[in-house]
Order: sequence, then C-alpha cells, then structure tokens
Amino acid sequence: MTDNYLIRVKDVSFSYQRKQIYKDLTLDIPKGKITAILGPSGTGKTTILRLIGAQLTPDEGMILTKDDKNFCYRTIVPESEVKLWHEVEDRGQKNNI
Repeated sequence: MTDNYLIRVKDVSFSYQRKQIYKDLTLDIPKGKITAILGPSGTGKTTILRLIGAQLTPDEGMILTKDDKNFCYRTIVPESEVKLWHEVEDRGQKNNI
C-alpha cells in the first residue's frame, strides 16, 4: 500500500443475510488513476462501492478517504467501534479526563 491513495479499504469484512461477501479485504484506490472493479454478477462489485460511499457499514475494518490536501476527512468504521468510542468519551467526561 502507498500513501498516494484517494480511497483506502483496510481489513474490511462484510456479510449480508449471513453470507460473507468480504473477509479482510484491503486495497488502495490511487489518486489520479482510473480504477475498474470487474467480476461476475453477484460477486460484490456494487457492495464495495456502497461501502466506500457509506451507504453500507463494514462489519470489521475501515475505509479512509482523502481530500485534495492529502488529509483524511472520513473514516467509516463498524457501528460496534463507534459505540465503544462513545463509551470511552462518556467515561472520560465523568472522570474529567
């Protein structure tokens, strides 16, 4: 993986109706390049685009995107990790951390 990416999919797993679509998928979509997603019907092409576009949330892993200034402006993580972060924040406020 390089640092010249526009989108980074890191260790993403996703299941739909108990069927695992992706397990530990990692890929970089480079900035300034044309990237094609090819495969037979039903192999998850639309699913990866929906994950990247935040229409779906991964079960595990994260998806990072960058703006023109090479700064990460969105990270998509599983709902379980978001809840965990809120619990840590809540505990920190109670303890004045």
